[in-house]
Amino acid sequence: METKIEKQYNKILDEIKTLDELIQTTEYTHNTTKELKQAIINTIQSLVDQEAEYTYNEIRYNGYFDKIRDAKIKLGLANETERKS
Repeated sequence: METKIEKQYNKILDEIKTLDELIQTTEYTHNTTKELKQAIINTIQSLVDQEAEYTYNEIRYNGYFDKIRDAKIKLGLANETERKS
């Protein structure tokens, strides 16, 4: 059974897919596209921040930080350290 954060994370992945499709079919400016991508990243991070039932180590152990990093890489918003990890 999925946890609350896993359900929310999967919902965000669907939103990322929709956003990717939207970007490919719509003429957005670079800044608008980056703002949309950053909004999704902020949402993913807030899901982790707001999930009070998890401690920092539980979140890390369950791979949620890795999922955030992977989403950042996919969206082209990861910093150099995140891309190498």
